[in-house]
Amino acid sequence: MKALTICQPWAWLIVHGPKRYENRQWQTSYRGPLLIHAGKSRHCIKENALERWRAQGLVIPVASDLPFGAVVGICRLADCLPIGRLDDEWASGPWCWRLENVRAFEQPIPCRGGLRLFDLPDELVRNGQTA
Repeated sequence: MKALTICQPWAWLIVHGPKRYENRQWQTSYRGPLLIHAGKSRHCIKENALERWRAQGLVIPVASDLPFGAVVGICRLADCLPIGRLDDEWASGPWCWRLENVRAFEQPIPCRGGLRLFDLPDELVRNGQTA
C-alpha cells in the first residue's frame, strides 16, 4: 500500500483535525488509498503554533504526546491541485493533495518512513490496524 511520511504536528492534524490538504513541492498522478506515516523528526514542532491552534479551539496534544515514526492513519488521495485553484487555510502548495475518508488508527503502527510516496506491506496494516 502507498504511504507518505508527514512531519508532526501535520500528520496529527490530518488524521484528527481539520487539515484535508497535504502540501508538497511535487505533484503525483497517484489516486487511491494512502497511509499517513508520522515521521521521526521533531523539527516542525513549534509549541507556540500548537498553543495558537489550541486557542482557536483545536484539541491537539502536547508535542511529547504525538506519535513519531509510525503509521497513524489512512485516507484516500483524491486529487492533486495547484495552489492557485484552492482557498483553504491549510493549503499552501505549490501542490495540494486533497485527502478524503481520513481515519485515524487507534494505535500507531511503528515502522520506518520513506521519501516521496513509498510502499508498505499490506500485512503491516492488516495485522496492526485497530481502528
